[in-house]
Amino acid sequence: MATVASFAFAGLQNVSQIQLSHNKILRIEGYAFAGAVNIRQIHLADNPTVTIETNAFSSLSNVDRLILPSGIRVIEPDAFYGLETVGYLKLSFMDLASLEPYTFRGLTHVKLLSLQESDLGIIRAGAFEGLVQVELLNILNNKIDAIQELNITAANRIRVLRIQGNHLLETPESGSIMLEGIDTLHVNSNYFPCGCHIHTLLDSPLANGTYLSHSGVPAGDFLSKNYCISPLEVNGMPMSSIDLYSIGRCLEQVTRENLEAANSAISTMLRGQSWNRWLQWRSEHNKRSQETTLISAVSSAVRFLAASPIIAIMCVEYLKSFNIKIS
Repeated sequence: MATVASFAFAGLQNVSQIQLSHNKILRIEGYAFAGAVNIRQIHLADNPTVTIETNAFSSLSNVDRLILPSGIRVIEPDAFYGLETVGYLKLSFMDLASLEPYTFRGLTHVKLLSLQESDLGIIRAGAFEGLVQVELLNILNNKIDAIQELNITAANRIRVLRIQGNHLLETPESGSIMLEGIDTLHVNSNYFPCGCHIHTLLDSPLANGTYLSHSGVPAGDFLSKNYCISPLEVNGMPMSSIDLYSIGRCLEQVTRENLEAANSAISTMLRGQSWNRWLQWRSEHNKRSQETTLISAVSSAVRFLAASPIIAIMCVEYLKSFNIKIS
């Protein structure tokens, strides 16, 4: 069996478990299980599955356990859309280029969602958008090339988030991580770059307040429970053993902070001067308008009275005071 085709199990009303392990399934198509409304367990382990298409598990509302194979390379957006009341969903040993936007949208009432022992590639913006009501979200022992965005908000209703044992090759950019509405956050045994971007990391929600220090002594246990992956000379060392204050901030970070501070100061100054500047502009604008109107009228009069040399000469002399030449 190479493919679980669309509507492959439509009409199964009294089946509670589907056993598809140990096949040769490469692809799970959209709506593959549509119509099999009473399924509680789906076993897909030990398949060489490469792709899970959009809406692959749509219309399943009573699944308690979904066991997926290892080696998955592509999970399309909305692959789990419509999958409700899932007790256990474990995704392990995947080889993804990226975790795409809306990967988990529509997945609700999950007791355990675990992403583990995988190459997640790049975690794209919106990857967890639409994931709702999760008891426990695990991100464990993965290789992560970069985090473009990791936004967990109160709308996700995630009670416990465990980020543990991961290797991050790049430090997330400032502002790319938001962790809100979580009852319990565990961030430990991870490996992070310890170069000049370490200050950005410690300012992020992942550090859970580590940089909120008293008398120059960092608070919290983030530094003692996480490790350095780079530079090579500190690889594997606890972050707490690094002299953070001897590591300068990255040039682009310092430049950005200086620009932000300068822009803030300029904005404040402009707000205070804007009314005076507007009054000055209005006065100058009115003056220029009056001069333009007068010059236009006199110029017209000169052309009209060209037959009268004396009047014309007087008008030309008057216009010279405005540096206007009449041909």
